Amino acid sequence: MMVLKAIAVWLGILGLAITNGAVRESVLLKNFDRSVAFTLSGVLLIAAILLVAALSVPWIGRRPLAHFLWLGLFSLVLLVLTAAPALVAWARGMVERR
Repeated sequence: MMVLKAIAVWLGILGLAITNGAVRESVLLKNFDRSVAFTLSGVLLIAAILLVAALSVPWIGRRPLAHFLWLGLFSLVLLVLTAAPALVAWARGMVERR
């Protein structure tokens, strides 16, 4: 049950990240310098992730520390699995531009 809750929280954070990217592209980059827009976008995403994490702790419930460490590791694996294809594509694009 805890794994399903962790996946639900992770999917919520994924949705926030996608929304953050859309806001960055449609609002921040049009109104701020590129470096400022990306910095603001990063700060907003960090704040959103911290808020979701703080709000999800009571929903997940009290567990031993080891459970939360496993949840963190599980979240890291999900992050790597979803981010790796984008990083590979980005790296290939950087190599092709040379």
